[in-house]
Amino acid sequence: MKNLINAYICKLNSFKVKHLILVILTVVLGNAVNGQSNQSQSLDSRAYSYYTSEQVAAMDEVTVAQLNFVFRNSYVLNNEKPCDVCPTVDLSTFNVYDYTRELNTRKRVYLTNPGNPIDILSSQELEIELERIKNEILSSSH
Repeated sequence: MKNLINAYICKLNSFKVKHLILVILTVVLGNAVNGQSNQSQSLDSRAYSYYTSEQVAAMDEVTVAQLNFVFRNSYVLNNEKPCDVCPTVDLSTFNVYDYTRELNTRKRVYLTNPGNPIDILSSQELEIELERIKNEILSSSH
């Protein structure tokens, strides 16, 4: 059996071998790039506390991007005033859904005392940002 395989390999010309290797590399690299682009659009883990796996599976690219903005960027750690004794705040675990947004003004919350405040975007600011995200994605897909 081994001799039969070796005989077959020897009959392949170098062009076919190079072509086969190129095809394999293309498939492997294509899958790696596709996997990375899907990872960048994966839903923030905090959202899974509020949405079922069926709801998440049904979400389109715009919805995922908007929810990621809500969980990752719809608030700002306000460190305008330096605080040497304030503990660091881990924003990756901060859950903005635990707070109610104000309509016109940012809501200021403190996670520690003393601590740097977190300013949560107002509902109006959030609406503008979510619309911007939708427009960017829809315009880039055309």
